[in-house]
Amino acid sequence: MKKEKNITQEDIKHWLEDYNEEQVIETENALNAFAKSWAVVPATDIKNKILTKLASLNQKRKAQGVIDISNPPLISEDSNLEDWLLATKDMQPPADFKDIHLEPIKSDSNVKMFVAWVTKMVPEEVHHDLLESFILLEGTCTCHITDPMGNTRIVNMQAGDYITMKTGETHDVCITSEKPAKAVLQWLKIAA
Repeated sequence: MKKEKNITQEDIKHWLEDYNEEQVIETENALNAFAKSWAVVPATDIKNKILTKLASLNQKRKAQGVIDISNPPLISEDSNLEDWLLATKDMQPPADFKDIHLEPIKSDSNVKMFVAWVTKMVPEEVHHDLLESFILLEGTCTCHITDPMGNTRIVNMQAGDYITMKTGETHDVCITSEKPAKAVLQWLKIAA
């Protein structure tokens, strides 16, 4: 049985009907004092990262547009998570898919795009004639990327994050969320 988690104004009024306004104000003040006494000031670098991310999200929200999923734009670091979530909201993988399911949304001689669902991992691969990119729509993952010189980087991703693997980079993707990850995957052909 699913519990309702929404609290209405009527619920609150009912809970407070035996209390007068002065008691409610005293309780509110006590809760505010408690919160202030246990408040933690974040380190400057963490605070700056949070504020930068919030500013970026607000900017993306202002730039929000409608994506025609039958003719989607290429994804990039400027892609808007909310736009892609809205465009793909009705898309679901088959109920019986095992590891990876790709749903094509665009295909021509230069680009192939998919909505991808992955339960556990994308095995190690390397591309020499295309740039692989994706924007993560749901879930979390870790990408292990090794360049041709043997330098490895690990990238932890969450919903809204975008990444491109350069040609010649060996890479895999490990899903770190309990539910499957959902992403828009793009393979962009490059000149030989």
